[in-house]
Amino acid sequence: MNKLNHVFDLFRISTNFWFKKESCSYFPIRLWIEVSSRCNLSCRFCVNKNLSACEKGDMEVSLYKKIIDEVTGKVHDVNLFHRGEPLLNKNIIPMIAYANKKGVKTRIHTNATLMDREIDRKMIMAGLDLISFSFDGFTKEEYEKNRTGAIFEKSLANIIDFLEVKKDLKSKKPYTIIQVIQDGEALFCKETPEHKGVKHKGVEQKSAEQEKAFLENFKGLPLDKIVVRKPHNWGGLLTIDKINNEITEAEKAEEEAEAKPEVETEVKAEVKKEAKAGIKTEIEAEIETKEGTGIKKYACCTFPWYSLTVFYDGRVFLCPQDFEGKIYLGDAGREKIEEIFNGAVIRDMRKRFGYGRIDKIDNIIPCRDCDRIRRKTFMGIPLEYLKIFLRDNLME
Repeated sequence: MNKLNHVFDLFRISTNFWFKKESCSYFPIRLWIEVSSRCNLSCRFCVNKNLSACEKGDMEVSLYKKIIDEVTGKVHDVNLFHRGEPLLNKNIIPMIAYANKKGVKTRIHTNATLMDREIDRKMIMAGLDLISFSFDGFTKEEYEKNRTGAIFEKSLANIIDFLEVKKDLKSKKPYTIIQVIQDGEALFCKETPEHKGVKHKGVEQKSAEQEKAFLENFKGLPLDKIVVRKPHNWGGLLTIDKINNEITEAEKAEEEAEAKPEVETEVKAEVKKEAKAGIKTEIEAEIETKEGTGIKKYACCTFPWYSLTVFYDGRVFLCPQDFEGKIYLGDAGREKIEEIFNGAVIRDMRKRFGYGRIDKIDNIIPCRDCDRIRRKTFMGIPLEYLKIFLRDNLME
């Protein structure tokens, strides 16, 4: 897809979104293709650890090729990840290469724990366009608290190795991002003059010094951006505030236990029990009610107008926040992407979102509990993703 065609498609999608059209005479411009729903970690802000065994698997190459063949020349890019770690699929390299041969841009989001220099070189040579490393913590303590099963030093070394390979190959691609999840309230944007060339977004003020020390690891290496985000709730499956509060209580209990050993077991057991209950399927709606009407309002979701999410087994769902697969749209193994994108279910969802009223989706899970429709937006795009959207779609 050339630049001019892409800009035209963006205009067409924007028009359909603004006027809340129910039928769209175009293909989605972005797909989430879940090459694997398995993961080797058990992370604090991820609900993959709660997936049942029957929901875990890898996408077959034949299914993947069918999807890529259908969207070639129509889709702008594909995210080769969703609920799991993409490098667990043994065919990830040929999958990247196949899409690249077809002119479809590829992106992956990885925890970096399974990487080595051989894999690094193969991914780069296969034509990967963007890689994002999920590295949730600037210090060993914070990282290993958030990323259960990972070792700070090993993951950091793997990322550095990748950047060194990219530098040795003199390759501009893939565009390389380190993404950090932080759950503090004081998030702000600033430039990082000590690391020119690395664009910096939304860093919690209290960790600025830790972040500066962390970035020293990449001095002279082709890291393009570091992004710090607040966690999202996976359509209501994750109760962020409760997790934060309960972890704080757990830490407090440990401190108290040192002074009172006799109550340690009882206190810690109760805190762990409560913390485990922090993962829920419902959350309290943090939205405003339009004064005088009693009707709750929210920002219209953009996903139904531009993307689809394909699980590893070919089932297609409305958006990547639908972690459990509640809003089923079709089967990419038996149906065409174009048909699924304008099927009865997705057209009904566009109609519901078009009203802009919570009473139209209050029986739809995960939409009713999703925090994405409660975040500040500009022209329908969440503000925290606006710069990313502009870079991905207009500035490349």
